[in-house]
This record gives sequence, structure tokens and C-alpha cells, in this order.
Amino acid sequence: MKITINRKELLTKLTTVRKACPSRPRMPILGNVLMFCAGPRLTLLATNLDYELTAVVEAVDAVTEPGMITIEPKLLIEILRVSTDEEVMLEATDVSAAMQGIPLSVMAAKDYPRMKNVHALDGVLEIPDIKNVLSRALWAMATEDSRPALNSVYLNVTDGKASMVTANGYAMAVLSVSDECTLAASVLIPAETVALLTKVAGKKDAVTITTAAEYAILTVGEYTITTPLVLGTFPNFRQLIPDEGTVLEFNADQALRQLKVLAATEPSCGIIRLEATDGVLRLSAKAADAEDDTVMSLSIPADGECKIAIDIKYLKAAIIACNMPTYHKTIRLTTTNPRSPMKFTTGDGEDVFVVMPMFVQWPDDVSKGDSQ
Repeated sequence: MKITINRKELLTKLTTVRKACPSRPRMPILGNVLMFCAGPRLTLLATNLDYELTAVVEAVDAVTEPGMITIEPKLLIEILRVSTDEEVMLEATDVSAAMQGIPLSVMAAKDYPRMKNVHALDGVLEIPDIKNVLSRALWAMATEDSRPALNSVYLNVTDGKASMVTANGYAMAVLSVSDECTLAASVLIPAETVALLTKVAGKKDAVTITTAAEYAILTVGEYTITTPLVLGTFPNFRQLIPDEGTVLEFNADQALRQLKVLAATEPSCGIIRLEATDGVLRLSAKAADAEDDTVMSLSIPADGECKIAIDIKYLKAAIIACNMPTYHKTIRLTTTNPRSPMKFTTGDGEDVFVVMPMFVQWPDDVSKGDSQ
């Protein structure tokens, strides 16, 4: 293999593709990046056996020699960083490689594990500004892999419209991502693949997702991720979203400022109580190390009524997710009773965030028990 390529382009793409290499590879060859030249371009590929990440670097000179080799990327990246040449030449045989005459650590390409070629694509889904979308959804995704369907991002396709759904048993995010989706069916994208996507995607980048049998191909910018889909069934998320109930409206920024103060008290069990009456929303918490029943209470203006307890971590995450990407929003909190899921939305109502309540004993419950 012999090819002349732009140094900066190779450095940028090799540094990104290397992110797919496992930090502790199960096989030594997985620490290498597969490079193959076919025509006037060099393809870079890395895998951890759960997904593949590829990128293409165009040749500067159309005269190239085809070939394939796997190269340990650390030394090659350092050579590219210190070089001042605009163009560099990569030369390789089946058992050796060199960059600008400097020998590189290699392994035979025939031993590099590859996923099968994916054909017969089943539709397309394009999601703009994927980094922002994921930042609003991933807080509600399960982190344990004991339930693979929840340790993934669910792309629900209904009547040509697509929604991104994450859930963990305590909270759920449902984001509308496209009104023009041609995917044949809803799919589950593994958490590891989504984590790689967040590393590869740049600010404001869109991702194009296609599926084929049990695989998905995610293209973002000049990079392509190939991954198996999670086989399983996502729970019926729509039945958890309250249709009706009491609506409370409050300013997101004001609520976040007060939550920051309450978080400093280290609330007992992480519980925050919300009580709204007469145009005021009171947020109260008892410090974990408090010896008596003293609570810290803060208030903000609000329209509506509610009485519910919630984990401060999920309350803050739901408000932030509602408040993005533009800020200073009015949050709509819909509740039915203190033991039912609560729904967070903004004015348009397209994106929905659901949080399960915490079960606590309220002062009036205690008084009722004493009277009986």
C-alpha cells in the first residue's frame, strides 16, 4: 500500500476514529486501526466488537497502490502532530508500515475482526443537532445493562413520525425528532453506540440513521458508525404520560436557582417537596443530618396548584431538559395526585419529560391519622 494524503485531515480523522478502540482490548489487535487503500482514498476503521467507526481520507495524488494493514495509532498520531509537512506518505506491506520513513507498529489485516457487510437498507431517519437532542434525553436512560431495552435509546416510528425515548424506571424523556421518517420499524440503539455518537458528533451536526435487518448505520459528518441493534421490546411509554390533571406553571430559571440552594443542604434521601397554592410554589427539603424536623423552604411565583414529592436529581434534570436549547422558559407541570407520574412540558408540548413521584408522609396526613 502506498498513498499520499493531507496530514491535517489524516490527523483529525485518525484521532476521532481511534475513539472506537477499547481502552483495554480483549484482543491486542483491537488496539489498532485498520487502514485500507482502494482507489484514491484511504479508509480508517476501528472496532471494539460492539460497533465499528469508519472515516475516509481522500488521496492527494491519484497514483496509489492498494493494500491493507492495521496500525497502532498512538505513534502515528504523534508523528502527524510534530510534522510540519502539508502532505505525508503512508507506505505499508502485509507485515510492515512506515510514515515519512518512520517504522510503525503493525499487525496483519487478515486477523482484524469485522462486522458483516450491511445491505438492503430499510428507510432513513435524519435527526438535526443530535448532540443537543441527546443531551436532553440521556439523563433518563438506564445505566445498568440488566435490562438492555432500557439501557438504550428507543427510536419510535409511528405514521412516518419519529420520537426518541429514554427511560430508567424513575424518569422518562420523549422527544419529537422528525416528521419525515421512512424507517420500516422502531429500533433500539445500544447505549455504547450512543456514547460514541456523542464523542464523534460536532456542534449542530445532524445524524442520518438507516437500518438493515439487525443493524443500524449512523452517519454524522464524515464518520460512519455501524452497530447491531438491541433485540428486545421497549415498554409502552405512552401509558405513563398523564393526559389530564392539575397544571402548574413556573419559570425554569427561578426554579433552578432555588434548587441549587436546596441541593447545598443535602436533602434527606434527595427528596424535594413541591406545594403550590395562591400563586406561590414552595420548594422544601429536610437536611440529611438534621436532628429535628426542621426544613428549609424557598418560594417562587407560580400559577396553579400541586402537592407532590420528587427526587431533586430528576426534578433538576427535567427542568433543564425542558429549558433547552433556548432558556428562560415557562415550565408546565401536570399532576393528577401525589402518587402518579408527573409530566413536564413547555408551551409547544411536543417534547415530554415524565418523573415518578417519591412517596412521603405529608403533615396533613399525619394529623388525619392522629384524629382517627
